[in-house]
Amino acid sequence: MPAVQGKVTKPEPLPLDASENDKKAYDTALKCFEELDAVARTEWSDRERENRILVEAARSMLHAKTLPDKLWAEAVNTAAYVLNRTGPTPEAGKSPYEIRFKSKHSADHLQIFDTECFIHIPKQLAVVVKR
Repeated sequence: MPAVQGKVTKPEPLPLDASENDKKAYDTALKCFEELDAVARTEWSDRERENRILVEAARSMLHAKTLPDKLWAEAVNTAAYVLNRTGPTPEAGKSPYEIRFKSKHSADHLQIFDTECFIHIPKQLAVVVKR
C-alpha cells in the first residue's frame, strides 16, 4: 500500500527471497509503525476526539435552527448532557449514565433544542409593576 501523507501505514510484507538487509529494514519500519500506532490511541487523543464531537454537535444544533453564535455555550452544554446519557461506552448496551448511577435514564424530559418555553411564576412570588 503506498504511503499517504499524514497517515501511518503498515509496511508491506517482504517477499520470501528478501535479503538480510531488507529484513532488517523491514523490522525497523515495523517497529516504527507499531510505536506510532500506539501513540494514536492515547488519553490526549481521546480527549481531543471527545471535544471535536461536542463542537460538531453544538455547531449542528445552532446551524439546524439558524441560531446566533451567542448561544454557543448552551449548545455545547446540551450536547454534553445528551452525550453523557447516550454516548458510547466500553460496556455494550449500557449508557454512561447507567454505568455511573446504576439505573436507567429517562429521555422524557428532553425537548428539541430552541423550543419555545415559558416560565411560570406563582402569584405569591409575582411582583405587580405599576405603570
